[in-house]
Amino acid sequence: MVFDHAHTPDLVEAAPRLLGLGLGLTPSGDDFLLGFVAGRLAQGRRDEVRALGRALSHRVFDATSLVSASYLRHAFRGRFGSQLRRLIAVLHSRSADPQELRTAVLGAIQVGSTSGWDTLVGLLTALYRFQHEQDPVLPR
Repeated sequence: MVFDHAHTPDLVEAAPRLLGLGLGLTPSGDDFLLGFVAGRLAQGRRDEVRALGRALSHRVFDATSLVSASYLRHAFRGRFGSQLRRLIAVLHSRSADPQELRTAVLGAIQVGSTSGWDTLVGLLTALYRFQHEQDPVLPR
């Protein structure tokens, strides 16, 4: 998948194909992007997120549902739901115990029918990308 290791221009080119991909009020592709953006912002990759935001912001309202487009526009500005914010806070905490992580993950995946899971996959992809940026010799 291009999101796990591509340079920013490749991400910007690939991301529009995910808009509106899937069923429901917030399609899976949109939820994936939301999680990916949250993860990259948490990692300090604001330039990458700005580039994605510039590429997608003018397309979201034509490509997906109104609710999903609104969530994505907020995401590009660093605004996320409480469950996702909580999970990211726990992941960044040096003192979080396994039960806190479990509770935060369960809270995040319970959002919507599949939205929580799809968002979590985006977040995990961002974490994977970050790990490979830190240690590029890791196997893909």
